[in-house]
Amino acid sequence: YFGIDIECPIIAYSTSGITLNAPSDELLRKIKRGLTNFSDIAVRDSITAEWVGRLLKKKIDIVLDPTLLNPCFAGRNRVDSDFILVYGEDFTREHIEAIRSFSSKKKLLLKSVVWKHEWCDEYLETERAEELQDYFASSSYCMVSTFHGTIFSIVNRKLFTSFVTEARGEKMT
Repeated sequence: YFGIDIECPIIAYSTSGITLNAPSDELLRKIKRGLTNFSDIAVRDSITAEWVGRLLKKKIDIVLDPTLLNPCFAGRNRVDSDFILVYGEDFTREHIEAIRSFSSKKKLLLKSVVWKHEWCDEYLETERAEELQDYFASSSYCMVSTFHGTIFSIVNRKLFTSFVTEARGEKMT
């Protein structure tokens, strides 16, 4: 994340530290060391800005999440298909049961992307951002547990269910 031992200008890619809870002093030292290597830095949310600002003792700019900047791939290679796209992790047992029940009622296959879930019918390989967007654009419905999955569903004008998980709850909220 920090480009340690890489010899070139290092700029932030706008990561989010919203899930960073009570890090140890050792982890904070490592994060601070990594952050001081950056020639420029910006973050995506106020909680991360507070963490980084406190460690670097300066005001940190907040920028728009890159997902929201330009949906340049949305719908580019759209081929409507009858499947439910599953994008996310940390689904609870109840979430999985609800997703599987929904797919059964709709008679649609569950296809996971990025995260391989054994409870899905198929795993879709991706190598490029365009492929990921195409999967969203081609799906009938999306089941997601991340901010980005929610945004990809909206950008591609898909009906979707966004599950709030313990690991990502604060970020999703």
